[in-house]
Amino acid sequence: MKVTYWVAVCRNDSCCYNIRTATKKRCLELIESYGGSDEWDAPQKHTINYKSGLDLVQYCLSEDRAGEPSRDI
Repeated sequence: MKVTYWVAVCRNDSCCYNIRTATKKRCLELIESYGGSDEWDAPQKHTINYKSGLDLVQYCLSEDRAGEPSRDI
């Protein structure tokens, strides 16, 4: 199975504040409503391939969040 989403990495704080949405359009809307593009990187498409719901949870809770882009602050 596969899940695809859009992520905008938070530039000035922890990656737990990254914006994650189902569509690029919604990601851009949230960036704008949360203070504009100075706070977040441009949205990037992210896809995770997984075998079961537990696999998906383990990927998302791992240290690298299933390879999601991040920024060191």
